[in-house]
Amino acid sequence: MIFLKKFCVVVVSLAILGMSIGCYGVGKQAQVNEQAIIGGGVGSAIGAGAGSLSSLGSGPGALVGLSVGMATGALTASYYYDDPEGRPMDDEELQQLQQAIQERDRRVEELEIEAQEREAKKRALMESQQDIQSELERLKKGMGDNVRLSADESGAFKVTMLADVMFDSGSADLAPDGIAALDQAASQIRDQFPDAFIEVRGHTDNEPITVSGWSSNWELSTARAVSVLHYLVNDRNFDEDRIRAVGFADTEPVADNDTKDGRRKNRRAEIVIMPKNSPAAKELGVN
Repeated sequence: MIFLKKFCVVVVSLAILGMSIGCYGVGKQAQVNEQAIIGGGVGSAIGAGAGSLSSLGSGPGALVGLSVGMATGALTASYYYDDPEGRPMDDEELQQLQQAIQERDRRVEELEIEAQEREAKKRALMESQQDIQSELERLKKGMGDNVRLSADESGAFKVTMLADVMFDSGSADLAPDGIAALDQAASQIRDQFPDAFIEVRGHTDNEPITVSGWSSNWELSTARAVSVLHYLVNDRNFDEDRIRAVGFADTEPVADNDTKDGRRKNRRAEIVIMPKNSPAAKELGVN
């Protein structure tokens, strides 16, 4: 009885297939629909056989095959016929379609590579930041209270000392407390970054000079930077080929010059440490 049921389903499916093939000769204007019918017939026949071997049963299998086959046939037809009259694509059009698909695949591959590169850069940046933070923590050891430390993503470290500690008012000569602060900083810099490039920067507030003999804050900031440089080279044996001094006057404030405390913070000397092969050193061209 089961065999007879399966046989009937297969016969019905083959009948549908035969009807589909017969309909194929109606005309070119219905080629998309004809492809769907042919696909449906083939799908129903295959579905019946597959259904008889599965839990669906042969009947549902034929119906599933019919639906899938019609859909597949319609999609197939839409690829090979591009207008209502069912005109087949010529070789040139097929080649253009193939090129478009290849271009799409190429672009998808490029996007995947770009995504991988962005992820790699993100990981490298996170690792770099962790390394910088570790270096900063090591550099802080042995530094006095008169020294502030910071770091940026370029791999540069900055040692900041207030001018009130480093110099007497209006002077570029190092004060005793300034020398003590420099000694502490110099020892750590030499131990941690023996091959680093050093840039000493002098900064002032925006108050015009009225008492000392300096003609402008430019001269004062530069003289103070040079004074620190001389001490590091002459007394602490820093390599003079890997150090320079720059004066910035009041052009790079870190606080509000309208307040007394802000002006005090802006009067400062900075030692910028650019380790060998760091992005900061490469950008400066001193590796």
